[in-house]
Amino acid sequence: MSDVANANQSANGIGIAQASGTNAKAEVHIHLNAPGQAEQLCQGKEMENPEYSKVLGDAIKLAKNPTALMGSVGEAEFARSFITRLFDEPVSRGLPKPSISRVMLKRLSNELVETKTKEKTLDPEFGATLTGNLGYIKNTLDRYSIELQVLDWKCFTPPFHGWIFGDHVFRNSWELSPSGVFWVRTVLRYYTKAGTPKMWQDSVDAFEGHG
Repeated sequence: MSDVANANQSANGIGIAQASGTNAKAEVHIHLNAPGQAEQLCQGKEMENPEYSKVLGDAIKLAKNPTALMGSVGEAEFARSFITRLFDEPVSRGLPKPSISRVMLKRLSNELVETKTKEKTLDPEFGATLTGNLGYIKNTLDRYSIELQVLDWKCFTPPFHGWIFGDHVFRNSWELSPSGVFWVRTVLRYYTKAGTPKMWQDSVDAFEGHG
């Protein structure tokens, strides 16, 4: 069974509100009921960092049951900083560590990185940066006894980059940078299982598949 198949909005502290009127189906909003906060986010809403970092972090903080955090990464620069803050900040204040069962990161395979670097479609330092960041993330998670599972994308470019946590998906396509190499420094679009079930399922299937 999928790591996210049993997740649900109530478990993650999320409320769904359906707007009225002729455009009701397209106007699904998500309420992240963090203390003192009432976020309303349209399906497919574009977010830049730090906005998507905050919304993803809030969803994790509100999770009542341990849930897998899945990330489709490029060089894993954001993953390194986000995961480090996610665990270090609450623990440093005497708070419980996040309710995460394990972290699953899906990356370009070493073969793809080597091939695409030679073709100059990836930055020359892509592979070294990715390896260093994954090592740092593993060391961080080891301190908190959280399993890190690293998976490979076998295709170039992958279906998406971004994050899946329970019923929440933050994703976008790989894009060409101004220098002409592929990267993942783009906005992310936000979806939920309740609001956009096909997008949610497609994201989970792609991540858990062997492509």
